[in-house]
Amino acid sequence: MCLCSGLVCGMPFCPSGFAVLWQGTCALRTDSQTKHFQDNGDPTFRRTADGSLDLQRTVEALTFKAPTALCVKKPEEVEAEAKNQVLSQGGDPSNNRLVLSRFTIQFGKYKGQTFKWLLENDVQYTAWLMNEHQKDRNNLINKVNKESLTQYAFAYPDFLKEVKLHAQKEALKSHAHRPTTRFGPNGAKRQTKGTKTRRQARSQQAPSTRGRSIRVPKPAKGT
Repeated sequence: MCLCSGLVCGMPFCPSGFAVLWQGTCALRTDSQTKHFQDNGDPTFRRTADGSLDLQRTVEALTFKAPTALCVKKPEEVEAEAKNQVLSQGGDPSNNRLVLSRFTIQFGKYKGQTFKWLLENDVQYTAWLMNEHQKDRNNLINKVNKESLTQYAFAYPDFLKEVKLHAQKEALKSHAHRPTTRFGPNGAKRQTKGTKTRRQARSQQAPSTRGRSIRVPKPAKGT
């Protein structure tokens, strides 16, 4: 009798030479189904030798070109398509993280790719994107799609750490371009680096008349 008991292969009795073959076939089908259920939507992060996230783009990301004719979908459409994809792969549509991993990006150079794909192929771009979104949460352009990506990506501590590091680097850059005020030994302010003093500004606006005699025009004859 077939070792799979006929539940999958449909053969209650197998010739002795095919019993092992049918057993292997049933095992492959079971492993395939189990693999789908084990997928909870977590991306496979690439890492460097020291264990940190690899910020380099993959070859797939470098060669990807977003289709120009792809229309922007409504948030409910994006969610419905993600749930349908999860169902077709044997997953649980009530698993929020799994569904979010199948959400597609509706903007930018990776438009049409899934959130999971984005974290697996270009961490640096995603960190920059999340940092920009945090600075301007009131921007309504693709806000719902960005909020969904934030919810999905921020669930991973290593990526959240990368976003914070990116924000710190941006703050240091902006601070380096600000004018710095220096103080002399007496506590008096010196010239501010990158700006002009008030005296210099006044001298450039109008020529000084100090030390010069002012000529008064003579009255015309007959007046």
